[in-house]
Amino acid sequence: MTIVVMRWLTPADYGLSATVFATVALLTAFSEYVLINQLVRHTHSIGSMQRAYEGFAVVLALISVVVLLTVGAYYGSQTGKESLQTGMLLICLLVLVLPLRIGPEAHLLRTLQYGIQVKVTLSASVAGAVMTLIAAAAGAGFLALLLGPLVKEIALCAGYRLRVQTAFLPKFSIPRLHLVLQRSKRLMLSEFLVHAGAALPILLYSRAFTVTEVGYFTTASYWALVPLSKVMNVVNQVALPVLSKIRRESGNLRTNQIEIPARLMILVSAMSYGALAFLSEPFVSVLIGDQWAPMAALLTIFCLSMPLRALRAFMVSPLQAGSHDNALLKMQLTQVACSWTGAMVACQLPFEALTPIHVAMAITGACSAILIGWRALAIPKSVLLHMILKTLFIVAFATAAALALGQSGVIAREGILKIIQASTYVLIFIIGAILIDPMIREGLKSRIANRRRVVS
Repeated sequence: MTIVVMRWLTPADYGLSATVFATVALLTAFSEYVLINQLVRHTHSIGSMQRAYEGFAVVLALISVVVLLTVGAYYGSQTGKESLQTGMLLICLLVLVLPLRIGPEAHLLRTLQYGIQVKVTLSASVAGAVMTLIAAAAGAGFLALLLGPLVKEIALCAGYRLRVQTAFLPKFSIPRLHLVLQRSKRLMLSEFLVHAGAALPILLYSRAFTVTEVGYFTTASYWALVPLSKVMNVVNQVALPVLSKIRRESGNLRTNQIEIPARLMILVSAMSYGALAFLSEPFVSVLIGDQWAPMAALLTIFCLSMPLRALRAFMVSPLQAGSHDNALLKMQLTQVACSWTGAMVACQLPFEALTPIHVAMAITGACSAILIGWRALAIPKSVLLHMILKTLFIVAFATAAALALGQSGVIAREGILKIIQASTYVLIFIIGAILIDPMIREGLKSRIANRRRVVS
């Protein structure tokens, strides 16, 4: 449905919606991520604490509405951006609904009821996507991109509250709000910095470049983040409760409980993003349309940083489970410093330099954040270095082989044979991963040995 909507809307529509969502991300970071995760980690007096956290969320929502209305009035006076005032007014509804799902969602995660969560999330996502499609077909323009998330949020709240029969009775007393703030202030600051690192540069770019250019940039970033964000949402929602339970029972997290999934993640992300970068041109021209052609080159550049960003994103769960709030804060400060440095430099240069500078600073921030998190978890740096070097070697080997095949004429670069080339690329990558990574090789040997025992 996203592909269909992109064919109907323009890059300028996506540039306008990016400004709205960047503003909302700064305002909802506390409620959507910090408060839910705090309730997942909390084990005592959960009923009373949930009411206090929900009260804190309501206060944040009211403050956010005032901020959105003020920002909307500002954009209403800007030539070419008057429609943003309507967008800010519409998105206020999403902010007001959000506190309703904090308690029920936290309960499902804390009790490891993933099946219910998957059903509710899938149903809400489909409802939001259908709403976006209908609004885009009706000519709503960039507002269609806001109506879909609004419907999805309403569906999430309704679904969670139907599944978890708890009354919504938020507490607003000053002592309770102060208690929530005291317990969550480091995580709140860390999470705000996470979203600030992504949202504030977008707001800066929206002033330095045209809405169409911002549309190309943010859409390329979106498609690069889709595999990472979707997988990481699942991984972190599963990993945080599980790792929290392990730490409560054993007192600490072992190295292999973090190293093994991290190694798998960086290998899989390197393979998937290598393929996406390799197929960016046919992906854009065939699926999305010629009006998005400038996005192809930007997408290839974005994919370069994604394997390291995947590893950095995974580090959040073990750090939260281990209560390493200071390390999380340092990670986010490093990331934001790099993002803001790149944004301020890019705004002084032509649009063509924006994506390379942005991605280069993202890689720098991700590497620094990974080292900080790895050190906080007391995992040897040699393990991290070995894992990254191995993955980069596999990527280089697969890319060189695929390009050599294409340039030598063995596989053509046009038409249907492009698919054959891409398949060859993926096959070479998988073979390289099996040959180089002992964990994968040992796993395959173990499965073969088990199968032989079953047969015998």
